[in-house]
Amino acid sequence: MRFILPISAASFLTRNPVTSPKDWSFVIVLTFLSFYLVAIQPDLGTSLIVLLSGLLPIVISGFPWIYISIGGLLGVLSLPVLWVNLLDYQKQRILTLFNPEADIYGAGWNIVQSKIAVGSGGFFGKGYLQGTQSQLDFIPESHSDFIFSVIAEEFGLFGVILLFLVYGILIYRLLLVSFLSSNRFAKIVSGTLSIILLAYISINISMVIGLLPVVGMPLPFISQGGTALIVNMFTIGIILSLRKEA
Repeated sequence: MRFILPISAASFLTRNPVTSPKDWSFVIVLTFLSFYLVAIQPDLGTSLIVLLSGLLPIVISGFPWIYISIGGLLGVLSLPVLWVNLLDYQKQRILTLFNPEADIYGAGWNIVQSKIAVGSGGFFGKGYLQGTQSQLDFIPESHSDFIFSVIAEEFGLFGVILLFLVYGILIYRLLLVSFLSSNRFAKIVSGTLSIILLAYISINISMVIGLLPVVGMPLPFISQGGTALIVNMFTIGIILSLRKEA
């Protein structure tokens, strides 16, 4: 869905020289339908990525900012309705975000242990495979969702800065394809896929340091998982192919 939705949306929105409100409306309806189908599985984290994958092509294609502002306001006003329809474990994750110490041996365990690992790394870290939180299995899913806390503990702030630098260069080069492209389709698809990759990075790191609720979101190119790696490599390949055609 990460590929099908933005590529289909970009193709539909660029079939005519000028995008009509009818085209935007059609893509918006299909985007929210896709979001709903994933959300009821239930998988709220992935459904939000799907929602972003469908809305970004609309924004990049020139959707009026006044309507974007109105949509954002309606989204904020709909939060109470969304809260009522969340499952109990989803509500618990959000409540844990604001006070993880309330259930330190239960729902708050993951984030508390992760924050301990990140904070104890210092500037240069404890050394490769020398992290106590990760090597003694205090951090759950240390090989996938919480691998950033392992990096911060073992390589410290210095390692984190290097990681951010590598990610920054990667995202900059990918977004450059969108900025420099003269082809509308290539501009929309490359821009959307680049921002989605950035969203994965931002959400995972924010989750690990306690800025967002805990969701199953891998850190691109680092977390263990063959499927995630293949999908991310597909993302890079598609953008590079668009650069060649742009």
